[in-house]
Amino acid sequence: MKTIKICDKEYDIDCNAFTYVQYKNIFGKGIFSDIQIIKTFFAEQSKTILDLKENGFDNEKIEKELNKCMLNNIDDFVEAITRLAYIFIYTVNSKIENYEKFLKEIPKLSIDDEWVIEVTEFAVEKFC
Repeated sequence: MKTIKICDKEYDIDCNAFTYVQYKNIFGKGIFSDIQIIKTFFAEQSKTILDLKENGFDNEKIEKELNKCMLNNIDDFVEAITRLAYIFIYTVNSKIENYEKFLKEIPKLSIDDEWVIEVTEFAVEKFC
């Protein structure tokens, strides 16, 4: 078990066989399709950064260009990472409110948030 902090609220997260079954029950799809979305997003992000650095872009220009390049994939990424966070929390506490109410409790969401990285690493550790 691990604890993550989302906007000043702490949540225990965990993962087991129940997680896999409940993911499909709650979201109507397998957990590995969302893990693949996350892996692809970060791989594309890394490749884009390397390409921009090779073309002599400075950090400020890289950030601007990266935002433009990743815009097409951001919706899928955000959905995948928030679903994973929710199901990991649900595994520990099945009395948590539903997914939509959980999302309402997140006033600000950035792909650079520490919890996004922690959930990604946790998913990779548990499933890959």
